[in-house]
Amino acid sequence: MTETLRWAAVFPSRDAWGHEPYPSHEVPMRRRDRPRRWTAAGPPGIALLALCLSACGAPASQPATGPVASDVEAALRSGSGTFDHAAWGELLEGGTRDGLVGYRFFQSRRPDLDLYLERVGQVQLATLAPDELEALLINAYNALTVRSILDHPAVGSIREI
Repeated sequence: MTETLRWAAVFPSRDAWGHEPYPSHEVPMRRRDRPRRWTAAGPPGIALLALCLSACGAPASQPATGPVASDVEAALRSGSGTFDHAAWGELLEGGTRDGLVGYRFFQSRRPDLDLYLERVGQVQLATLAPDELEALLINAYNALTVRSILDHPAVGSIREI
C-alpha cells in the first residue's frame, strides 16, 4: 500500500484542480509515431564513439589483488555473515541534519567513532554476505572520511587533506 501511495504522489493521475496532466490534444507522441530522424546511432556511430573513448587516454582497469581482494571474492561467492552498524547509525542520527554533518558532535563522540572503526578493522571480510560487505565498505569509507576531517580541523576542504 505504501508503494502505491508514494507512486501516486509522484505521478498523480490528476493535478490539484482535478484536471488530467495532459489534455487529449497535448498527449506526448509515442516513439513509433514520431517522424524518423537520422542520427549517429547504429554501427557507424557506435564505432566512432568507441574510437573517441579509447583515445581519451584513461588507463585500463586492473583487478584488485592481495589478501583483501581474496577476502572480498570469497564473501561475494559464499559469505553469509552480518555486521552490526548500530553504533554508526547512532552517530549519524545525532551528527547529521538535513544532509549536513555536525563535526562538533562527532568530535564530542570521537571515542565512539574510534571504537566503531576498530570493530570494522577486526571483521573477517570473507565471512560477510555480499550486501553486508557492501554496507560495511560504504560505512567504513564514510566513517574514515569523518575521522580524517576531525584529524585535520584547520583545512578548509577535504580536498586539502
